[in-house]
Amino acid sequence: MDKHKEAVKWGVQRRLEYLENHLCWRGHINRKTIMDETGVSKAQASLDLALYKKQVPDNLVYSLSDKTYNAGKDFKPLYIDINPDSFLKSQQPDLAEQVTFPFRNVRVEHLRTIHNAIENCTLITVDYLSLSDKPNTTRTIAAHHYVSDGYRWHIRAYDFSIEEFRDFVLGRITNVAKVAVAESHKTHKWEQEHDKDWTEEIELILTPHSGLTENQRTAIEADYCMEEGQALLKVRKANLFYITARMQLLEESPNPVIQQVVLINKDEIKKIMGVS
Repeated sequence: MDKHKEAVKWGVQRRLEYLENHLCWRGHINRKTIMDETGVSKAQASLDLALYKKQVPDNLVYSLSDKTYNAGKDFKPLYIDINPDSFLKSQQPDLAEQVTFPFRNVRVEHLRTIHNAIENCTLITVDYLSLSDKPNTTRTIAAHHYVSDGYRWHIRAYDFSIEEFRDFVLGRITNVAKVAVAESHKTHKWEQEHDKDWTEEIELILTPHSGLTENQRTAIEADYCMEEGQALLKVRKANLFYITARMQLLEESPNPVIQQVVLINKDEIKKIMGVS
């Protein structure tokens, strides 16, 4: 089906994404809905429906009585991501609300320079406020990814001052500037593939807290898509601290309602992280 997607122009693809999204989550669509919500003409709505029907015929089933198209029982998306989390995040404020956390500052002008450096694999200098006792320091870094722990964003980057890959919280960067690659930096292995903690994956084995009742345990197993009482979560070693801290996995709480899942392989993970 991907060959059909690649052959469609950008503007048409956007309209077909809308059509497919509506069909997927509401179960039906017709020309009037397309016209009302996208502003296209009746003729264009008919053309879009015909094109989509040609591309994925099993996704559209026409109901003559309702004069509408229903989603086929074997519906398979061609254009959209049907991940429930993506769908929920895309909903309008009158239908969905996300819990907000305190604002973590990210300056737009800094982000532009950082993003350009990530896309072009170039270096930048940053003035950075760390949580150590050191004052604001200037460092030359090579960033390769943005990372969010759910509360704030940081960049994963090679720090030339210590010759290691580290995390830099975006809100603690007070100044950013582009730099040319110096001769002294050309021999350093600062490319993403040399970031071993980034490329290595660690497996977290989760299970319901032992203090839960049988009914509570069943609920947690369903919530986390567990099989035989376990769920396997693969994370980058570089992100291991963030996921274990957010889910409070290293220190088991005596209250099972607060900490609903625990780590089966906690000792192994602690050893990897170098904590006792």
